Parts: sequence; C-alpha cells; structure tokens
Amino acid sequence: MDYHHRLEVDSDDAHRLLGQLTDEPAYVFGSSSGAIVALDLVSKHPEQVRVLVAHEPPAVTLLPDAAQWLMFFDEVYSTYRHSGVDSAMERFNAGVGLDNLPQPPEGIQLPPQVTDMLSRIHGNLDFWLEHELRQYARFVPDIATLRTVPTRLVLAGGQDS
Repeated sequence: MDYHHRLEVDSDDAHRLLGQLTDEPAYVFGSSSGAIVALDLVSKHPEQVRVLVAHEPPAVTLLPDAAQWLMFFDEVYSTYRHSGVDSAMERFNAGVGLDNLPQPPEGIQLPPQVTDMLSRIHGNLDFWLEHELRQYARFVPDIATLRTVPTRLVLAGGQDS
C-alpha cells in the first residue's frame, strides 16, 4: 500500500467501485476525510457523480490561517506518536471544539448498532492518525475544476460541529 498517496488511492478506489456498481452518475455523501476523498473524486471523474454532499471537509488549506491548522494537525500526530491514540484524540477534540460534547445520561444504553459503530471508529483511529490526518489536511481542492463540473456540489456543516 502506498501510504504517501493515500488520498489518491482512496479516490481511485471510489472511482473503480462506482464503475463496478453503476454506469449512471451516483449520489455521493462524504463526511470529514470522506468529503476530501469525494471532492478529489469529483475533480477527476465528474461524470460519475450526479450530486456530492461534502460534509465538513477539513480543507484547511483554503483558510487564511492554514499554516496554523497544518501545525495543529502535525501536533496531534506528534502526540499520537509519543503518547498514543487517546492523548492524540484528546488534543484533536480540544483543538476542533469537540471536547465538551454532551454525554448520554448515566445508565442509558446505546443501541447495539451505535456501540458497534463507535467500536469500529475507535479501532480505525491508529490508521487515521498515521496515514490520513496530516495527508488529507494538506489536500488543496481544485477550485477551478470544481466550478466547471456538472456535478451538483452541496457543502454541508453542522451547527455545533
């Protein structure tokens, strides 16, 4: 696996998967890092996507304080390498404003599918921190190309996220 070109590999995988599943343009939803993959996919293969909902893509290179955000992601990675996943995620959550999320009331049992999903997410954090956090944050969307694609682009964000 070519981890230095992780985004390109993921985008190409999505392109090839869509090619196997349908010959019609697809409706695509990508959240966070997945939104970055979807934006790259649309830039390279706009004919495959009818509508893209890009939910909170961390396209920090477009921000006026991009250098600070890239340093932040590097700090999170350094924390991961020196102190592990939990410390890195504490730093990440604090830096992006997710450190004070409401918790379920004591004694409330989450549905099994939610518990399973959270377990899968936690199981993937090592991979995400090592191979995607810094790489995806450095993605520079091809704005000129995105302005010309026939795909309907919907940029989405949460009120508190």
